Amino acid sequence: MSASQSGIAFSNIPQANLVPLFFVEFSNVNAGVNLTQQPTLLIGQSANAQPAVPVFVPSLGVARNLFGARSMLGRKFSTYSQQDNSGAWCLPAPDAVGAVAATGSIVVTGPATLPGAIALYVAGMSIPVGVNIGDSGTVIAANIAAAINATLDLPLNATSAAGTVTLTAVHGGVQGNNIDIRLNYRGLQAGESLPQGASVTITPMANGAIDPDMGFVANAIGDAPYDFIAHPYSGVSQLAMFTSLMNDATGRWAWNRQDYGHIFTMQPGTISSLLTTGGTINDQHQTIVGVDGSPSPPWDWATDWTGAVAVSTRALASRPLQTLSMQTVLAPQQENWWNYASQQQLLSNGIAVPGFSSYSNPTIVRSVTTYQRNAFGVADQSYLDVETMFTLMAITRQLKAALTQKYPRAILVPNGTPAGPGSPFVSPQDIKAEIGVQYNLMQAAGLVTSAAFMLANTQVQINAANPDRCDILWTPALAQGLRMFAVNNQFTLNPSTAS
Repeated sequence: MSASQSGIAFSNIPQANLVPLFFVEFSNVNAGVNLTQQPTLLIGQSANAQPAVPVFVPSLGVARNLFGARSMLGRKFSTYSQQDNSGAWCLPAPDAVGAVAATGSIVVTGPATLPGAIALYVAGMSIPVGVNIGDSGTVIAANIAAAINATLDLPLNATSAAGTVTLTAVHGGVQGNNIDIRLNYRGLQAGESLPQGASVTITPMANGAIDPDMGFVANAIGDAPYDFIAHPYSGVSQLAMFTSLMNDATGRWAWNRQDYGHIFTMQPGTISSLLTTGGTINDQHQTIVGVDGSPSPPWDWATDWTGAVAVSTRALASRPLQTLSMQTVLAPQQENWWNYASQQQLLSNGIAVPGFSSYSNPTIVRSVTTYQRNAFGVADQSYLDVETMFTLMAITRQLKAALTQKYPRAILVPNGTPAGPGSPFVSPQDIKAEIGVQYNLMQAAGLVTSAAFMLANTQVQINAANPDRCDILWTPALAQGLRMFAVNNQFTLNPSTAS
């Protein structure tokens, strides 16, 4: 019986071959599905001249060399590597034309009458400065400037003259205003206090203007598969640009692109300002972390948060992210912690919130997206959580890989068409069966539930107008994380009298 008569299809071995004896061709259609790498992309300003194209960075030393040891992007990589040491892609953003660098100052007077140390914190980094008896304000200020300039990853430069330290942000732009300068963050309980006789007055960083325009990002990344994209900018125009970049119609989530990914940023501010921001955006592809009064800058928060999400999501996309720890950023003082009412309001208005406990590492309370309303303006929680978005990415990619690998050159035939084993024929019912196989694998992995529901509601059919096209209505039931316990504690004082 010939190959065609047996119904077994070959791609390369011709039926008319007459030469003996043994011939073989290989096919990977049943070999399984390749794993997606899910890269991270960090966007930030570079202190060194770099083209605005993504570059893979394997280590902190490489990041500092490429972008500058005091650059925002170098600092972002340093922060990210505390969560994920597998490297990351970095996209340098040039300072905007006409950008103004933020400035601040530290004025010191003396002399010190007792030795000690000034517990200085700059951008969330501890910069202790030793003080000796008799040190004047000029000497102490010079030592502060030297300590700042000697500390890698600080996003500013310092000069000193006559007891005044002048601070200038490395980069131009509004983000420089978010470089926090403070003393004694951990307080007396940690032994932090000014040496006797010394006085320090801080003028906060201010007057930075014009952050980079993010319009270059779309062309810079093209269709490269970045699943986790972190940046520090939260202006209205910048958020709108990322909405355009990611949208379902023409962006990275469009039907004919399928690049996917998710955007993470952070906005410092009061609950009022954060609620205002939440009211201006409605995008399931962006997450804005809201914090009030943290010493750490927005680029650290966005990057630390992204790193925690990336590591967890690569392991299992559906697993809830609550309680994951930040590794670098510092909590605000207790009076600026979000209480229950604040958390509820922020989460309901598209702002993700962290949790705080003393001076331990902040944690993720809930990593919501900014999506709040459907196309008709009605409240809608279907895309509330970022875990939903990553689960959709995971199961869609698995189904695509399975179907395209198993049926790359199949012949689509109606159900019931006779076909021998191994023939290239495939019918809608065959495709539905393969969907069922893949769904069981997804269910075993913890991504979906209710296989019977899915099979009962999924439809596969040949398109009525185009016989080359197979239409699939797929109805996966996404696995849901355990997020809360609700306990009705019906206690009794005397069990013997309880009914």
